[in-house]
Order: sequence, then C-alpha cells, then structure tokens
Amino acid sequence: MALLWLCVLLLLAPSTARTQAEKEEEQKAIKMKTTRQLKEIFDDVGVSYKGLSKDALKAKAYKEGVMRKYWEKYPDKKYKKPKGSGMPGLEGLGGDFGPGGKYEDMMRQMRGDFSAEKDPERRRILEKLAAKGMSFAGGASHEMEEVEDEDKVEL
Repeated sequence: MALLWLCVLLLLAPSTARTQAEKEEEQKAIKMKTTRQLKEIFDDVGVSYKGLSKDALKAKAYKEGVMRKYWEKYPDKKYKKPKGSGMPGLEGLGGDFGPGGKYEDMMRQMRGDFSAEKDPERRRILEKLAAKGMSFAGGASHEMEEVEDEDKVEL
C-alpha cells in the first residue's frame, strides 16, 4: 500500500513542481516591481504584508507565490517576450546567424568582401566605395539607384 502511494506521489510531483525557468521568471518579476506595486499585488491576491520592509516584502512575495497567484488571476499581465530579434534595426536577419546566413553576409560586406554579389556592376561600385573608406552593413542590399548615388558622392 505504501508503495502505491509512493508511485502516485512520484507521478504527481513533476506536474506540481516549478521549473528553474519559472522560478527565475518569478524572481525577476518580483525584483522589477516597486514597493507600491508589490503592495497592490498583495492586496489583490489577499496576502497580508503589514509592517514588512521592501526586502522582506520581496522575500514573502516569492515564498507565498504572490506573482503566480496574480498571473493566474490576470494572465495578460504576465511578461511576454517581445516579438522580433531583440536587436533594433536587425529584424530582417531572421535569426540566421550560422555560416552562409544573412548575418555572415552583412559582416563580410562590412569587411569589404563583396564576392557574393551577383551583379558585376554593383560589385564594382561597392568595391570602389569600400576602397574610398565607406563601410557597408548590408549595403549590398541597397537598390542599384542608391548604390549609384552613393558612388557619385565625393568624400
């Protein structure tokens, strides 16, 4: 009989245990809240906080699982990862950082290597501009008119 209860507990344990990522997420959420915000959350979920310092308030918030209770009540308030690459201006890379990816192409262009450029006229102009000291971060993706205009600019 004891063995049966042990098996039941072992089966239920993973479903109730929090992962390390969930614990870290909760700690970060608590850390990012002001004392006033934490007090409002404590009031909202019905946990007492009277007479606690800011550090004690944060410790109790984690111990009591205040943020989890708050997120269960208001799921839209839970932190959501931002969409995009996380690097402003580099959304078009699409996370293609491996060999032969868009990031690698951009870095190669910045070093002045336009060997992947298929249009010989465009390659000639880009190499000429690079020789003049102009560096390109994805410059080879400019329209041909833009590249020709850049070629006409005197440095």
